[in-house]
Amino acid sequence: MRGMALTLTLRLALVIGGAYALLAAGPMRSVPIQAESRINLLDPLFTEVGAISGTDDSGNDGYGVAWGDYDNDGDLDLYLANAGSANRLYQNNADGTFSDVGTASGTGSNGDGRGAAWGDYDNDGDLDLYLYLSNSSGGNRLYRNEGDGTFADVGVASGTDDGAYGHGVAWVDYDNDGNLDLYVANFDTANR
Repeated sequence: MRGMALTLTLRLALVIGGAYALLAAGPMRSVPIQAESRINLLDPLFTEVGAISGTDDSGNDGYGVAWGDYDNDGDLDLYLANAGSANRLYQNNADGTFSDVGTASGTGSNGDGRGAAWGDYDNDGDLDLYLYLSNSSGGNRLYRNEGDGTFADVGVASGTDDGAYGHGVAWVDYDNDGNLDLYVANFDTANR
C-alpha cells in the first residue's frame, strides 16, 4: 500500500445532544495510507451546515438517521427519527439544500422514532423505509414507496409492525433468494 493515496469525500449526519448536525467535507485532501496509518476524520475538515442546508432539527430529541435516494434522482435524501416529535424526511434539492417532505410523503409520523433503514423490500426499484419506534408508540412502521413521492404504511399488513422497543434494524438478503429480509434488534423482547 506504500505510496498510494486515498481521497475522501464525506457527508455525515451526527446526533449531538439530541440535535442533528449535517456536516459537509471541507477541502479535499489526499491522505497517504500506510499499513499502520490512522486517520482522524474529525480533524478540522468539517463545517456545520445544518442551518443553511435546511436540515437543522434543533429542539427535537433525535435518535436515528438514514440516508437513501428514495426518489431515484441520484442524490441522497435524509430521514431523521425523532422521539416525541415529528420524524422528518428531507428531500435533497441537489443544490446543497434539503426540503422537509415528511408530512407530504406520509412518513412524518409523531411516533417515538428510534431509528430507520432504507431497503427495496418489494423489488420495484424504489427504496422503502422501515421506522422502528419505542414500544410506547404502538407498532413499528414499514413505509412502502409508491414511486410518486408518497409512502403507504404497510407495517400491519406485512406483519412487520413489531411493537417491542426497537434498538436497531438492518435489511439483508440472508437466504440469497433475491428478496431483502428484515432484522430488528429489540431491547425488551426477542429480536425479530
